[in-house]
Amino acid sequence: MCVRNYTSKRKKQLNMWLTLALPVFLLIAISLSRLGGSFRQLSKENWHNGVIANNHIIDFLYQLKPIFLIMFQKILNHKNYFKSSYTLLGLALIFLFFSSCNQKEETLKVNFDGWQILGGAEWRFDQNELIGTVKDSIGFVVTENRYSDFILELEFKPDRTINSGIYIRCQNQKLSVTECYEINIWDLHPNQDFRTGAIVNRAIPLNYVETIGEWNTYKIQIQGDHLQTWINDIPTADLKDNSLAEGYIALQAMGTGEIRFRNVKFQSLSGDN
Repeated sequence: MCVRNYTSKRKKQLNMWLTLALPVFLLIAISLSRLGGSFRQLSKENWHNGVIANNHIIDFLYQLKPIFLIMFQKILNHKNYFKSSYTLLGLALIFLFFSSCNQKEETLKVNFDGWQILGGAEWRFDQNELIGTVKDSIGFVVTENRYSDFILELEFKPDRTINSGIYIRCQNQKLSVTECYEINIWDLHPNQDFRTGAIVNRAIPLNYVETIGEWNTYKIQIQGDHLQTWINDIPTADLKDNSLAEGYIALQAMGTGEIRFRNVKFQSLSGDN
């Protein structure tokens, strides 16, 4: 009887540890993959900017990947794994991890933390809306940090006269269409090749979307040399261009008029902070 109870207890403990081990190995494997998809594709600059600063560590982790896969397979093949009363706990840990990873973060706060104001436009917050007003001038709010691969999502509401846009991968803070990718917001641009949805001087809009006086969504995804944009879930640009690798992000108010932004959210695809 004692031997049987002892054996049963050992099996119960084994099931518990196997169940808890699965999410741990998943966390490790997913965390490694999130560092850039492939260790070998990451540039030294990205590693030294806070991801990992030692190539020996990179190589060591890379060599561990087959071990994680083998242990993961052993766990799944254990006959009592899915019968364990601890399975729910393990699955809950996995769910919590997936629900927290790769979340888009609100990136433009009312105190402009991480951003700076440049130029002649007036920028203010009102009920969590960033309002840019300008008269015969030009102004920007610009990030203090540089970014490479990311998804940027926001809502915008332009009036009829404003010339606005979203600048990404700007090489310096003297912003221009040659030193940045400018994703335009200007329905009534005199040259409709440069209207809302265009990447100025690089790509004409795939679709014309009317945005004046209404709240609209912009989604911008850039990874490597591939830049894609959507307005209200409608594709507006799909560009392959390798001239700009990383840089600042900026929101523009130009000419005369008013532009409103809200719910500015950022998701890094490359380990940028």
